[in-house]
Amino acid sequence: MPRTTDARLRTLETAANLFRRQGYHGTPVSQILEESGAPRGSLYFHFPGGKEQIAAESVAVASSEMEALIAWARERSKDPVEFVGRITGGIARWLERSDYTEGCPIATVTLELAPSVDEVAGAVRAAYRRWTELIRAGLVELGFPTDRAEGVALLAVTSIEGGLLLSRADRSTAAVREVRQQLMSLVALA
Repeated sequence: MPRTTDARLRTLETAANLFRRQGYHGTPVSQILEESGAPRGSLYFHFPGGKEQIAAESVAVASSEMEALIAWARERSKDPVEFVGRITGGIARWLERSDYTEGCPIATVTLELAPSVDEVAGAVRAAYRRWTELIRAGLVELGFPTDRAEGVALLAVTSIEGGLLLSRADRSTAAVREVRQQLMSLVALA
């Protein structure tokens, strides 16, 4: 396991934010170094695999933001409907605060690298599985039928991803808010 240092963590956080806004291919290593304030020598010390290693490891850092949102929603919800509403409402607020420049923390890396870089593909799969599992567990804890929770959690993750993409394209939270209403209605029916 690589050492965690301030320079290393700053590099990963900076890369995650830049990849989210600009994509992997639109983000040069020089910009990651400049914005993180990390010395050039630390890049190859901490990331001998270069930019692809940074991408794979930044997925975990970026994924933790969504995991924190899901945990926050679970702690504050009385029932499954409120839970999915809080998750999607939080995502809508993220988009608005960023003026639609930041969407899913890992979508751009997924689209650009996951099919061709095994290390990135593994990190992306792990992140999406973790989000699905956290939503499934939250639904069940709040009384949602266990036999339906996995499918609804997967539907939530995929719907949220699509809603984020459309909302960024439209510069409006309308798509995410529609996903919110549909998920809340679906969960209420169960």
